[in-house]
Amino acid sequence: MKARLQEIGRSTRRLQAAIAAFAARCAGLAMPGYTHMRKAMPTTVDTLALAWRDMLEDDLLLLRAVLAVLDKSPLGSAAGFGVPLRIDRKRTAKELGFAAVQENPIHCANSRARYEALAVQAVYGVMKTLNRAASDLALFTMSEFGFFRLAPQHCTGSSIMPHKRNPDVLELVRAQAHAVRGYLLWIDGLTLDRPSGYHRDYQLAKEPLLESLRIAAESLEIMEKVVSGLTADPERLAAAMTEELYATEKACRLVEKGVPFRRAYRMVAEGRD
Repeated sequence: MKARLQEIGRSTRRLQAAIAAFAARCAGLAMPGYTHMRKAMPTTVDTLALAWRDMLEDDLLLLRAVLAVLDKSPLGSAAGFGVPLRIDRKRTAKELGFAAVQENPIHCANSRARYEALAVQAVYGVMKTLNRAASDLALFTMSEFGFFRLAPQHCTGSSIMPHKRNPDVLELVRAQAHAVRGYLLWIDGLTLDRPSGYHRDYQLAKEPLLESLRIAAESLEIMEKVVSGLTADPERLAAAMTEELYATEKACRLVEKGVPFRRAYRMVAEGRD
């Protein structure tokens, strides 16, 4: 778990770098901001992209916290009650690359499945961010928006419609977040309703753990490639910057002139600005 989570952390950093590079290519390029799936206020392409990067930064905080919990060696706890032998648990922990010893042997047994659930919780956080980014890109690469374009190698065709260029890769990444969520619920259920000590139930945590780690690693790799090949369409973005996006700014300008905001709000809404 430590090794795989550390690699996922490095992959997350690489994706953040790809996002930052895309944001730099599009710095200051205006686009509509949306609330309730309706035009709201102006924003920029780099602001949207860097929101994904900052979400991943939060995910890395959780990942590091989980790694700190996992970085304790259970070796020497045996079946959960220790052994009547004089063994140097600190030495084996050090040689195995752990920061500390998991001291209480019953806690070692109780942490089975619980630690796997923590690991999957961390990668699920990453997958939720990828789900959000994939959803944004699937939406804004639609012909109705056309704000961004996916590289041809990241699109697929249709079985019968020759014109289709589908964002299947984004849809699959988006769906994989739900798969990891399902695995998390699977493992978490194994930690409930068991008295202290080892139970064979915990063996069932292995499959969902390994699948979740695999999914996260692969999803990060493909999203790095997608973002690296992503381009913006300045003309479509400029055409989308319609008048209603500036309504809040007009109200604020009236406020600067001493008009109470509630009155300025109504004036702009009624076209009396």
